[in-house]
Amino acid sequence: MLFAIHCPPVGKPARKPTRQQRAPERPSSGRAGRRRAAAAVLLGVLLVLAGPATAAQAHASLVTTSPGASARLSTVPRHVGATFSEPVEAGLGSMKVYGPDGSRVDAGTSGHGASDRELVAGVRNASAHGTYTVAWRVVSADSHPVQGAFTLSVGTPTRPSAPVASDVGSPVVSALHASARLAAYAGFALMIGGAVFCLVCRPGGYVPPRRARRLTAAGWGLLLVATLGQLLLQGPYGSGLGPAATFDPEVLTATVNTRIGTALSFRALLLVATAYLLLCTPWTGSAHQPRPWRALPPLGLIAVTLAATWAASGHMAVGTQIPAAFLMDVVHLVAMAVWVGGLTVLLTLLVRHRGTETPGTADDSTAVVDAARRFSRVALGCVAALAVTGTYQSWRQTGLSFDGLTTTPYGRLLLAKTGGVVLMVGLGGVARRRLHRAHTAHGVPVLRRLRNAVVAECVLVAAVLVITTTLVGTRPADDALALPVNAELRYDTGADRGTAQIVIDPPRIGPTSIHLYVLDSNGMQRAVEAAEIRLTLPGRDIGPLPVRLSPAGPGHYVSAGTVLPMAGDWRLSVSLRTSDVETAEVSHTVEVHR
Repeated sequence: MLFAIHCPPVGKPARKPTRQQRAPERPSSGRAGRRRAAAAVLLGVLLVLAGPATAAQAHASLVTTSPGASARLSTVPRHVGATFSEPVEAGLGSMKVYGPDGSRVDAGTSGHGASDRELVAGVRNASAHGTYTVAWRVVSADSHPVQGAFTLSVGTPTRPSAPVASDVGSPVVSALHASARLAAYAGFALMIGGAVFCLVCRPGGYVPPRRARRLTAAGWGLLLVATLGQLLLQGPYGSGLGPAATFDPEVLTATVNTRIGTALSFRALLLVATAYLLLCTPWTGSAHQPRPWRALPPLGLIAVTLAATWAASGHMAVGTQIPAAFLMDVVHLVAMAVWVGGLTVLLTLLVRHRGTETPGTADDSTAVVDAARRFSRVALGCVAALAVTGTYQSWRQTGLSFDGLTTTPYGRLLLAKTGGVVLMVGLGGVARRRLHRAHTAHGVPVLRRLRNAVVAECVLVAAVLVITTTLVGTRPADDALALPVNAELRYDTGADRGTAQIVIDPPRIGPTSIHLYVLDSNGMQRAVEAAEIRLTLPGRDIGPLPVRLSPAGPGHYVSAGTVLPMAGDWRLSVSLRTSDVETAEVSHTVEVHR
């Protein structure tokens, strides 16, 4: 990417500036208007970033189970369920119940309960005593699968013997799904960026070169194939099935009815519907009346609509500030496509002219450098858009916190992606200065240095695309930092001792769920006379705040309406009355994230 290559046209002598040109320029009203508009946009971004950095949860997490996890019951329940922090897809989800002997005892089907956040499965007539394992796998609203398990006991607990690891999923399907996702990004960039380069950056604005048009057509085909492949693989990927389920009609039907399936289906139909405009429109006019600009509005509409299919089924479609996040994601994707695709087309032109770097080809070299100069201005706008939208996305997913950027996989990938983009920008600036000093009459060093710089940038582009594909499937930093807190506090009243197990999910600002499990000295859940929890933030002199607990089973208490008002190190105090005269007090410090 070359920022404003200010070298004069090769092969033409520079004109002597006139008196008017030597006079100092006065800022025009149009330039002042553009400055005011840029200032307004920057102010709007700053106001958004100054707002509360509430968590943008993107992967569903388990909030509560029914019966409660580790519950001890007298009979086998007729239904088991799990409630999650966000809506989940029931069509691709599953909940399996394994008996004490490891055999399946569920009814074979699972679906939504009272809301789309709940997954429920029926249990067949079973009466065996022992420990039952409930394994669940769901697809969250951002199209990524999450899985887990919990146990419950009927009568005397036994050692679980369920094959929970079988629900992890096929590594072959995961690799193919990631490859299809990467191919879709690459195809989108080649199609949109190639078309914009042909329409905007070629001399005269029309008559695109044959190689550039072929590259645009290849991008369209790659995106269509990758979209269909991702649609076929999404079902096995979300359900944890093997490659054999790729063409299963039932799995495909369930996939189409999900959020990501609808987005992929719409994307494929849009690509087929717009094939004529992208592949068959000549994009040419006469030598006196070129008309390529007429294709830009429909091309822009296609680009925005295609980008919306990603934004509607990714991290930006869940959490807070969804409209702003959706718009930022669309702008980010379109800017990426124009930059990356245009850079690739420019590289094909430079490779084509490798054998023409001899005297007598000045006009040909001039055309390529002129196209690069036009593309540098387009690329500069794309980089500005990527900087604004990327900053917003980073703030929304990590809060721009040091821990979020350095201690989580999402944050480290984000830093690596940012570093790659910064290197690309720096490389473009260095190339611009070298080309400005090293141009000659016949343009040979210009093309050589231009090609070397673009090759290096394309290598970085490939690395950034791979990182972006991995980033899309990674748990966001805020979500990773707010993994459930599981603390075991030992209590001793002298005559009675055991463990109070506390689960807080998620430990961050806003609504949260607190589970209290009371276990005896043998590790079995036991009932107590009364249980109380209080929250205190010593650093801010807040509290103690009482937590309202509701019984969820013997020795299991739940608080689903607790709100953590601010971040900090909260002190959680638990009071257990095990008899009329015996009371135990234990406490634990919990770090609450933003």
